[in-house]
Amino acid sequence: MKKLLMLMLTLSVIMSGCSSFRYQLGETSTQFFKRNNPNKFELVKANTEWQVYRTRTSGWTYDPPPPFFIYFHNGTLYQIDRGERAPNIIIENR
Repeated sequence: MKKLLMLMLTLSVIMSGCSSFRYQLGETSTQFFKRNNPNKFELVKANTEWQVYRTRTSGWTYDPPPPFFIYFHNGTLYQIDRGERAPNIIIENR
């Protein structure tokens, strides 16, 4: 029983560690990619002010999670989201 518990705990730590990345808003792009594996991200769009990266989805999962989009403004981490704008106002009918 202890071996099974230990195996499940180990697998959960491995699975959660593989899909996450670490960041802090305001850090530079070099700091961000030094902390995180650059191969996990692909450049979507870049111009003189903005660089937009997207997390790569792994092909070995049946239903991969939606990707994250990472926005750098003038080389500084500005925003991370799923690529959808959140509504400012939510109207509830009661």
